[in-house]
Amino acid sequence: MTGSAYDSPLSLQNALADALRDLPGAVELRAFGSLAHGTHDRYSDIDLELLTADSDASRAARQAVIERVAPIWLEWRIHPSHSGWAATILFANLSPFRRLDLGITPVGSAASVDTLDAQTVLWIQEPAAAIPESARTPVYAPAVGTPEHAILEHLLSATRYVKARKRGQVLTAYRFASALAHAAFAMLEAGRTGDIGSLSRRTSTTGFLALDRNLPASERHDLLSLLDFSSPERMDAAVLGLLRYTLTRHDVLPGANASPPDTAARLLAFIEEALRP
Repeated sequence: MTGSAYDSPLSLQNALADALRDLPGAVELRAFGSLAHGTHDRYSDIDLELLTADSDASRAARQAVIERVAPIWLEWRIHPSHSGWAATILFANLSPFRRLDLGITPVGSAASVDTLDAQTVLWIQEPAAAIPESARTPVYAPAVGTPEHAILEHLLSATRYVKARKRGQVLTAYRFASALAHAAFAMLEAGRTGDIGSLSRRTSTTGFLALDRNLPASERHDLLSLLDFSSPERMDAAVLGLLRYTLTRHDVLPGANASPPDTAARLLAFIEEALRP
């Protein structure tokens, strides 16, 4: 996932901005986050919102146009989203640090530039015409609301943990580490109740009481042993432990695959390598 011409997030953003001009219906492209602020570093991702006069055509052609820049290996739908459609996209030959968060928004529902913080308009144009779609590479895109979608959300959150650690932002890193702990309990709660919707909610006191009653004492002990956030190094170990626990236990969820997809294994390997002393 390394070894690319895009040696900085800005160079990747520029290439994507040029390609996205050809999305049918595209009229405006905005950048957000550190690249819009000019405070980006080598760990920054790319945050873009495309305004379109033809949402259906723009969404239908998105992969063909984006893959002019680099092949895609994961498209994770962001839900809910302020945009009409939004996803996190990872590229096959780039580090997950070079991820793209892309929103495709109908022109009429887009917020005014003056009302949005930390954004830059990269271009404005007349609506692009339809283009023939090129061949696509296989892309893993789990449906919103499935266990696999939830598992990948945890792994993508862990890449943000890694970025915070690389930047020395230990309290921000704690925020992501603690969220992973809550995600593990939410997974167990969803497995107990059969309610996949609980994956997106923090487990209530009632839910924890039920887990206390139903989880074997050894598993309760193992889970608690993972929650040592007393130093940055122990927090790293806790994050890796929580991810491994979630991946090995996610089959408790109704409708889950027997084993996590290759995409999950690849992301975990990246996180393990990035956190290695």
